[in-house]
Amino acid sequence: MMNLTIDLGNTLCKIIIFENNVIVFRHVCKSLSTRSLHHLFQNFQIEHALISTVIPLKPTLKKALKKYRIREFSSVTKIPLKNLYTTPKTLGNDRLANGIAGNFLFPRHNVLIIDAGTCIKYDFVDSKKQYRGGNISPGLSMRFVAMHKLTGKLPLVKIHDPGKLIGTSTVTAIQSGVFNGMIEEIKGIISLYKNEYRQVKVILTGGDAHRFAGQLNLSIFAASDLVNIGLNEIIKYNNYK
Repeated sequence: MMNLTIDLGNTLCKIIIFENNVIVFRHVCKSLSTRSLHHLFQNFQIEHALISTVIPLKPTLKKALKKYRIREFSSVTKIPLKNLYTTPKTLGNDRLANGIAGNFLFPRHNVLIIDAGTCIKYDFVDSKKQYRGGNISPGLSMRFVAMHKLTGKLPLVKIHDPGKLIGTSTVTAIQSGVFNGMIEEIKGIISLYKNEYRQVKVILTGGDAHRFAGQLNLSIFAASDLVNIGLNEIIKYNNYK
């Protein structure tokens, strides 16, 4: 049985096909097209398909989803967790899928998932399979752009870790402030969760995860394809026909 999972994010689209929990195809692109869907269904024996999107779909793409019987993950989709979020319709599909994947990777554990992408999203699933919610803060690129656009003189600086605490120019001061600020934020959030809950497993994922994993000096599990893993678990849980 081949399951097609599509994670359509703000900046990238990640397409992964699973066969018996094993990834047999993986493709990352900037957008999803009807042509790419046609190619997938022509070349793979896909039985079930599920998409998670954080952006509105164009009418042509919605039509293609219906044609290929690709289900869209939404707040009414049955999931293998109890969702305690008080506004489930406003909860990002990617956040919930990350929580489901975290529970799959570390069952019967408290799990904190940190998704360092356009925004930094912290999502917490407890040992009783309950999605409790989390935190959202500006991501790496967003911080650089905000300082440039919301001030009169600060330049738009390239994403680069200067590797030191004290910036000796405006450029390196901004770079150091952003990178060290994010590292300390992540460390602080992890500490807060670990102070409130016992034995928290921490998963780091997202497009900018590689920039911070080595500097956190914490026992964390770095994972890619987390949203897609969660989508695959939703397909299996629903036993779609």
